[in-house]
Amino acid sequence: MVRLWVRALSLGVLTLLLLTVSSRSAPAQSPFEACLDATSGNATVIIPASAQISINGRNLAPGDEIAAVDANGRCVGHLTWSGTGSEALTVWEAGLFRDSHAGLHPGDPIALCVWTQDDKRLFTPENSTLSIQLDTSAPHLRDTLRYQRNGMYVVEALVVEPGS
Repeated sequence: MVRLWVRALSLGVLTLLLLTVSSRSAPAQSPFEACLDATSGNATVIIPASAQISINGRNLAPGDEIAAVDANGRCVGHLTWSGTGSEALTVWEAGLFRDSHAGLHPGDPIALCVWTQDDKRLFTPENSTLSIQLDTSAPHLRDTLRYQRNGMYVVEALVVEPGS
């Protein structure tokens, strides 16, 4: 009798656990899951905590993502915004030993995209207006978002507005 009661209780707890797990909605998957990383060279885009960022009229929120893409729209680096301070986005160069078409070459434009976690919206250069202001106060800082190996870019302002 006790064995039967324990078995029924175990089955009930297991069923409740399965119902709880299956009723949770899975978080939306980032559009940047298949992002290039760890090639032979890179550059760094720094987004300081002091940067003025506006995404469709709101601030960047923890969990939002910023990615760099090449001219074909392939992700060549991304970061998930923590909201706790400055962030750095590593932008990867075309590899020597892997697909040489994946990644950036010197002089290629670095296009930024933003994915907002709350509304699952992807802002790209094709569907939005992205205005970027870079800090050029030091001689080692780059003044345009064109790839240069070991280049350093510091974002002062990023404004993203949906296109029409």
